[in-house]
Amino acid sequence: MMEAFGLNRRHITVEEYKNTPNICTIKINNFRYQKNFSYIIKKIIREFFIDDSVFWGFYRVDCLNLTRKQQKKLESEIPAFFQDNGDIEILSKYLIVARINSNEYDYDFVPYIFDYYPDTIMFNSKVDWEVFKKYHFDYLNHKFEDIILNHFADMLLFYHDSGDLSICFDSQKYKIEDVKTWYDSLS
Repeated sequence: MMEAFGLNRRHITVEEYKNTPNICTIKINNFRYQKNFSYIIKKIIREFFIDDSVFWGFYRVDCLNLTRKQQKKLESEIPAFFQDNGDIEILSKYLIVARINSNEYDYDFVPYIFDYYPDTIMFNSKVDWEVFKKYHFDYLNHKFEDIILNHFADMLLFYHDSGDLSICFDSQKYKIEDVKTWYDSLS
């Protein structure tokens, strides 16, 4: 099923599908180009990602939606943000992991993280930090929904370099109708 929302320059669509048994994904195409992008990100985080520890995985730096000045500023602000609120570790030239140990952080900063890192996952982890670091180091050999299948989390966000956002979740914990209705109420 697909719904379309009008926008001046970009066409926003919402797709929903079942990846495998018990795994659902809602993909919002061109999500980055919605007028209320920052507001929706903040609401999603507050609704679904408020546990003690949120893990983040990043693949490469792109900065497509940033000016050179913004990029230079975020180059130091993003590591400081994660160090102040948890931890950040560079695994390789293209792979970085981070965690936030509390739900008391600046939600308004998250859209800048998505602009800086074009492929970003975030989730409340059910595994320990070392397990996730090893798993993310092998990033290219996994699909993002594998985090749910491997019981690392019940739900995750995946921000794509195209500006799309996927909300992937265990359908035994969350009903697709409830997640979609909740999302539709924000638009």
